[in-house]
Order: sequence, then C-alpha cells, then structure tokens
Amino acid sequence: MTQIQLEQTLLQKFRQLPEPFQPIVLNLVDSLLALPIQPHETPDETRPPVPRWNSA
Repeated sequence: MTQIQLEQTLLQKFRQLPEPFQPIVLNLVDSLLALPIQPHETPDETRPPVPRWNSA
C-alpha cells in the first residue's frame, strides 16, 4: 500500500465516523503527530499484536 493509498483509506474511514467522534479522533491524531519520534524498539513477546484496520 502506497502512502497515498493509506492516506485515502484513513480519510475514508474518518468520514465514516459518526459526526460527534470526528473532532475527538482529529485531536487524537494531532496529539500523536506532535509526539517526538522514538527509535524502533524490538517487539516484546508479551505485548499483544496491534490490531489493524480492515481494508474493506
């Protein structure tokens, strides 16, 4: 998946959210983007896998 496809998919999912949730998600994404980038960590075997959005 290219970056453009990912952006389009995320925007489509965002638009499918009920109206009251859109500002909450927007603020969350804005806060996440403001975080400093940390170096990649080795995955911990005890951590559960991160759920992924369905592409459908």
